[in-house]
Amino acid sequence: MVTTRRVAERAGVSPGLVHYHVGSIEGLRRAAACEGARSLLEGPFREALEAPNLREGLLAFLLRLDLKPDYPGVVLLNEALVAATHDAELRSDLATMFSTFRARLAERLAAQKGAHAEEAEARALVLVAAVDGFLLQRALDPNLGAEQLIRGIEPFLEPQ
Repeated sequence: MVTTRRVAERAGVSPGLVHYHVGSIEGLRRAAACEGARSLLEGPFREALEAPNLREGLLAFLLRLDLKPDYPGVVLLNEALVAATHDAELRSDLATMFSTFRARLAERLAAQKGAHAEEAEARALVLVAAVDGFLLQRALDPNLGAEQLIRGIEPFLEPQ
């Protein structure tokens, strides 16, 4: 069982310090889930958006996420998404993170020649949902690979 005291002992700090920063074990779990998701996704996502060619950047992003289903960051993200269905605060925190990802991707897609804002937002939603859906599907079927996902989403990477 995870307790504030055990977490504090393992971290080499007082239980009061844990409570001060996260408030409770539930707060610590939320913070760990959000930081884990951010750690897994944010750097590769930023690199994808900053790539000179968005299509190539997103494909590289997907290949970087072609991780084994038992990779700790993937396990944490999948568990956080499930836990968010029962924890409104975690759901809100994760929704904010994914909303930011979608908005940044939509901006980049809209900047492509011929893309309209509404179309870009819809394509960004499909692409972000495909990524977390792929990670969940991969947890269920380790034989799935990013190449299969890439073939399926390539039409969403170019303006229509």
